Amino acid sequence: MEKQVVFPGMSQEVWYGDISELVLYISELILHTSAERTGFTYRNRGTTLLHNRGFCHRHHNIPVRRKNIMKNLKKMAALSLVAALGMTAGSTALATDTSPKTLTGEGSATIGVTGTYDGSTAEPGKVYRIDIEWGSMEFTYEANVTKTWNTTTHDYVESSGNGVWAAAAEGVSNKITVTNHSNAAVSAGLSFTGTPAVITGEFKEGADTVTGLRLASAEDTKAAVAKSALFNITGGTLDASAEAGTAIGTITVTITE
Repeated sequence: MEKQVVFPGMSQEVWYGDISELVLYISELILHTSAERTGFTYRNRGTTLLHNRGFCHRHHNIPVRRKNIMKNLKKMAALSLVAALGMTAGSTALATDTSPKTLTGEGSATIGVTGTYDGSTAEPGKVYRIDIEWGSMEFTYEANVTKTWNTTTHDYVESSGNGVWAAAAEGVSNKITVTNHSNAAVSAGLSFTGTPAVITGEFKEGADTVTGLRLASAEDTKAAVAKSALFNITGGTLDASAEAGTAIGTITVTITE
């Protein structure tokens, strides 16, 4: 907003940044105390809004076209209100119209579609991957047979003692390793069923006899979590007529939380 005040023999122009400054100046002008002949013009980008040439008497209102001044002030206030409402509307989201539409003939109904961005992180689900490795699980039954020479019959007499079982390669062929790559802790249950049932076995983790292994979650680890157990036959015998590699039982590894 541009204000131009003209005194006898001089002219001065001043810029106003907003409507409130302009209204304040006009209020002061109406109560102007100068007795000099003064003319004033208000312009907005070159367009004259208010213009007067007359006298200003001390403690009296300016004897100018007061009605025109008030009329133009109302216009400026209205324009300011419209501009303020326009800026407010620009920052407000439009409400979706969900009212039903009725068509009595050919035509179309427009349905607004809105979207909202949700940047929250969902709770991750549990993902499981467990590796199970084992050795050859080959065992040999050593019957512990002894032969004694019979001087009467002139032949050997066999006698059996307490037989023992031995792994083909202790610590390697009888080893079971469970590795947890999951983001949750798991348990690996270990069990053995002999065939025939008289054959029994056990699992050891270090020096302890165990029935399973407990593995922690792999979260926040560079390497996966792994544990091992060794299996050995603890009872039963194998007949001398059994062929090499005869099946004598089954080991089951059961994964649970």
